[in-house]
Amino acid sequence: MTSKETTTSYRWIIIAVLWIWNFFGTGAWLFIISIIGLIKFGPFDVGGLGTGEGALIVILPFASIIPLSFIAGPIIDKVGVKKIGIIGILIFTVFSVLRGLSDSFSALAIFTICMGAGLGLTYPLPSKLIGYWFEEKEIGTASGLNVMASGLGIFFFEAITLPILLPLVRHWRNTFLFYGILTSIVFISWIILIKDFPEGQLKVEEERAPIREALSVSLKNKKVWYLIIINIAVVLCYFVGKNAYRLLFPLRTGENSFLHNIIRIYYWYIDFGEPHIAVFIIAFISLGAMCSNLIIPMISDRVGKRKIFLISALILMSITVVTTGILEGLFLWISAFLIGFSVGILASLIPTCIIENVDAKYIGTSMGLTNSIANSFVLVLTLMLPLLISDRYNPISYLPLLIAFGIISIISVFFAQKLPETGGKIKRVH
Repeated sequence: MTSKETTTSYRWIIIAVLWIWNFFGTGAWLFIISIIGLIKFGPFDVGGLGTGEGALIVILPFASIIPLSFIAGPIIDKVGVKKIGIIGILIFTVFSVLRGLSDSFSALAIFTICMGAGLGLTYPLPSKLIGYWFEEKEIGTASGLNVMASGLGIFFFEAITLPILLPLVRHWRNTFLFYGILTSIVFISWIILIKDFPEGQLKVEEERAPIREALSVSLKNKKVWYLIIINIAVVLCYFVGKNAYRLLFPLRTGENSFLHNIIRIYYWYIDFGEPHIAVFIIAFISLGAMCSNLIIPMISDRVGKRKIFLISALILMSITVVTTGILEGLFLWISAFLIGFSVGILASLIPTCIIENVDAKYIGTSMGLTNSIANSFVLVLTLMLPLLISDRYNPISYLPLLIAFGIISIISVFFAQKLPETGGKIKRVH
């Protein structure tokens, strides 16, 4: 049973704090993509990042996100959301800022891994809070709003950092301080506003699962494993797929569109080099995800169905992960939007299904397990990407990898079909 407070406006304060954390936190992590070529070290600003070093810096947080999100889940179930959130956001903010003080690639790498530890601690938090604070018919909508913030953070801060923010702060190091200020605002908001439970809903001692019990129950839950497999397909198509597209699109797309020429003039004016239209196609994938984050979970809540949306999105993703790699012109942009749209549906409904398929006191553990295993695949396959593509300068060489992702997505349909229909139903502990 939910308490009266659950149905008051305070639940929207909870989702607002989660939203700004995901928005600022994801932006503070990934904005570095847009300034990789400008990062230089030493008193004379020499010895900057090469292409390989830049790619490594972007994925290094996964080295700590993976173990910490796994560990954090049962700890959150035992200790509570607020305390772990404070620790995680503080670690993230401190080391995010320290990245800007790095005097070598090694220092930047160490600070980046430590920053990822903070992120890993916070990964299971949103699902735990949404499960307690929102009613059955709002779980999908709340999860969609939360996930949308991450996509918007990537889209927005990658877009503004290079052409707008950097000229204002005047040096690449100062951008890290700027984003540290933003996440500090979240840190203060979390301390002041976040509550573990709605008052009077449940006794805390009833909800704090022992760590061994939480791990044992989550690992034995077949439905959690079905969702893990689905999540692996999603992260492969989205993260590893986007990394492949970053290499593939410059080989196939033209550079003489009207939009590209306008952007080229602006970049020339602020002396930031030559942009590539591939950046904007990849951003279009994020745009598609944001649109479905907001729309589809709300519809799913209204009709009380999850499986039909999961299965449809997996089928759409299995097709568009391939077509985005082979189409051209307008069809390429449509396909890029649709793969993002399908990923956005799945990214919202997977945590929703976790909330609805496990007891409330095990949500943190189950979500941490889901994220940790899926992100392990992202890290390994991203590092292996040069080995998986036989000739990076030949567009045909990318096709087997994309087809493999499509096949994994189709296989995931089988596991989505095995899930029970849980739309509008939450497994609460009484």
